Amino acid sequence: MKNKKEILKIIESMTLKEKIGQINQPHYGWTIWYKKDNQYFLTDEFKNFIKDFGGVGSIYGILRTDPWTKKDFENGFANGDQIKIINLVQNYILENTRLKIPALIAEECPHGHQSLFSESYPTNISIGSSFDLKNYGKVINEQRKLLESKGVNLALISGLDIPVDKRWGRTEECFSEDPLIASKFNSVMVENMQAEDKVGVTIKHFIAYGAAADGKNGLNANIGNRELEEIHMKPFYGALDKKVKSVMVAYNEIDGVPCIVNEWLLKDILRNKLNYQGMIMADGLAIDGLQQKWINNNHIVAASALKSGIDISLWDKTFLDLDSCLKQNLIKESDIDQAVFNVLKLKNELNLLDKNLFEEKKIFQEDQNINIAMAASGSVVLKNDKDILPLKTYNQKVLVVGDNIDDVYYQLGDYSSFQKDNFSTYQDGINQIANKLNWKVSYSNYDIKVNTQDYDLVIFFGGGNSKRDFTAQFESNGAIKSSKQKTMTSGEGVDLHNLDLPKEQINSFETIKAKKIITIINTGKPMVLTTIFSRSDAMVITWYPGNRAGDVISKILLGDLEPSGRLNHSFPRYTSINSLRYNDKNIGGYKYFDLPESETLFPFGYGLGYGLPFEIKAKDFAKNDNQVSIILELENPNSFNRTEPILLFKEVRDSIFTQRKEELVDFEKVELKAKEKKLIEFKVDLKTNWKFNLNDNNPNLTIKWYVKQNDKIVILK
Repeated sequence: MKNKKEILKIIESMTLKEKIGQINQPHYGWTIWYKKDNQYFLTDEFKNFIKDFGGVGSIYGILRTDPWTKKDFENGFANGDQIKIINLVQNYILENTRLKIPALIAEECPHGHQSLFSESYPTNISIGSSFDLKNYGKVINEQRKLLESKGVNLALISGLDIPVDKRWGRTEECFSEDPLIASKFNSVMVENMQAEDKVGVTIKHFIAYGAAADGKNGLNANIGNRELEEIHMKPFYGALDKKVKSVMVAYNEIDGVPCIVNEWLLKDILRNKLNYQGMIMADGLAIDGLQQKWINNNHIVAASALKSGIDISLWDKTFLDLDSCLKQNLIKESDIDQAVFNVLKLKNELNLLDKNLFEEKKIFQEDQNINIAMAASGSVVLKNDKDILPLKTYNQKVLVVGDNIDDVYYQLGDYSSFQKDNFSTYQDGINQIANKLNWKVSYSNYDIKVNTQDYDLVIFFGGGNSKRDFTAQFESNGAIKSSKQKTMTSGEGVDLHNLDLPKEQINSFETIKAKKIITIINTGKPMVLTTIFSRSDAMVITWYPGNRAGDVISKILLGDLEPSGRLNHSFPRYTSINSLRYNDKNIGGYKYFDLPESETLFPFGYGLGYGLPFEIKAKDFAKNDNQVSIILELENPNSFNRTEPILLFKEVRDSIFTQRKEELVDFEKVELKAKEKKLIEFKVDLKTNWKFNLNDNNPNLTIKWYVKQNDKIVILK
């Protein structure tokens, strides 16, 4: 490890060209190598860049494999060879540059490493609904060990976005509509991924990307400073507390200023008031893109981004031409030096500056049982009439309805790699159940041709998918440009005009006349489930459970694992309600005049699990000027083990500022054995820890504290 003085000395010795090389991430990483006769080679284009710039700051996506990159099992790499390709790149840089500074190797890890032979975990929307920080820590540890073994040192992970309009295609990448949930999961993510200082996290997107107008990707965020602080900045604080090493700046603008050139946001707030010490990365082509929507001058755009605080770009050509900006006096060389320092500081923290050789190692094999347990923990039981679940009836005649339940890509989130052999589909899971319970199972797509009254049970699979069309056309930043396939309901660039279930699913469901119906919802966002909910005997939402969906659905329906999640989003009752949030401002319960019922079908925090809920009693409530301590006694009334998230809320009144209807202030996921009792304690800071210009530490606030279990509210004070 080098100290600050030694890093500054390296910068002093660098040419301007070498400095510019270190603050750029210009390559589509999968294009810099190729395979021939089972050997790997680097392209002349990459070699020429290294020669011209004396190195490179970071390389994105060397191991990325998906429909965009067109790297697959045929033209990609054999399992075990990932480290060979990374080492080929790193050792070439060491051997062919004066300064011998290795590259950051950045890879997408939205729900596992987006690369061949990697586990595909549940998407963040499922992770958040688990309220299960312990299991999520295990998931991230598996990913860290995998990335280390491949030579990857920078994991790009979404965690900062809070979706306001749920039609937004990237809602699946968000932990919740609630910022505290996102903050706590971000804390676990950063702490575990950066545990050994071999892999850093680039957390994205900073900031308010999920507040895009009308749910359209990258549009303006129409919010004020209070909404920015209370909702959109709070997810970052969990990552900040664990010293996240890198942040990616969002595409959107706030109050007319694009985040990428917002000096107030990146310097005044992020650097100065939040004291963030890490690297700041631009999103893909974000700087170049400003020429279309901001100022049509590439030098002014590049200079503005650098002076506003961007340390390293992603694919932008304008950032490679900073020497021209310097000649025009648009920037100073000290501006470049500061960005170079932040990049080299990160490389130093990851022990790259002292490397003189990269050696091969065995690729780590992830534990698929951790993946399965995480997906089960995030699955939510929405209905379970007469305790139809877990399944226990033998010798039934069962019809399973759903398109593509044998297609692994329908159960994965966006940013997924190609899959081969090592996965299980929903249909595999139903077959496992059928074998155990001696069922006679038939399968149908949504165009049902049989008499459903002839069956004892129908299992209906509905919802949406993020399966990318393998023949689709993509934007230069990877978002979908055009696709013959129009069945996607989620994903980057897949923003829909409503949250309805597809019409063919509704029409199919309405034809079912079976004695019992179990509905499984596979989705990356809240959807309008009103029609099918009323006629289902049981309903479970699995979100996008990952590449082990068959094992997940088998285990939760049979009761081997409990679907113990609770909704981390409010679900609307009507198709026109797109931005429903439990923690909106309290305006007297106003609703649309022409709607006869509540706008909410399922409230935030809703979920049944199996069996009776815990019995909760308040045992102690202590308060001082700084903190509230709440001790609860929990008892499991069931004759079997049960796991349940305990959600603590507050409701604030008598403030000089308008307050939210209610606010989640803490949670803990608790497992109790049959008839077991246990005490748990919540400690909540009373002083609002505002990071910048807000102040609401009013000693005369009236605060109601309570725990919610669906319709039951336990008042604590």
